[in-house]
Amino acid sequence: MKTKLSVPVLLLSIGLSTAAASTALAREAPTPPGQAMNGGRRRPPRPAEARAVDGVVNLNTATADQLELLPGVGKAKVREILARRTAQPFHTVDELVKVKGIGDKMLARLRPHLTLTGPTTIRRASPPAKSAAPVVATRSAK
Repeated sequence: MKTKLSVPVLLLSIGLSTAAASTALAREAPTPPGQAMNGGRRRPPRPAEARAVDGVVNLNTATADQLELLPGVGKAKVREILARRTAQPFHTVDELVKVKGIGDKMLARLRPHLTLTGPTTIRRASPPAKSAAPVVATRSAK
């Protein structure tokens, strides 16, 4: 009967250090749900409220700082948006998919925050107000 051994067990059995076996185990273990792999390093997902915004961005007039407030848009995508806008102004919000790094899924997430008319009003969403402690009625002793 053949026994299936894991990589760390095999490494320990041939005399490699526990550290080497632990490293192999980390590489062999599946990535837990909600965690992304980044060059072999796991990073926790970013909290949703970290990039929550209110308002809209006018794609043709917004500053780089305003564009960077959009969820999932960093400095690299801002540069691409500005380069595209400089070459030719946006005529529809859908043209944003022509920008490198922005696809249909990202456009769908950004759409509620995009416009081509009016001012840019985007700002970080304020955290939900914490409710005050409930008032408890007490009877006074007579």
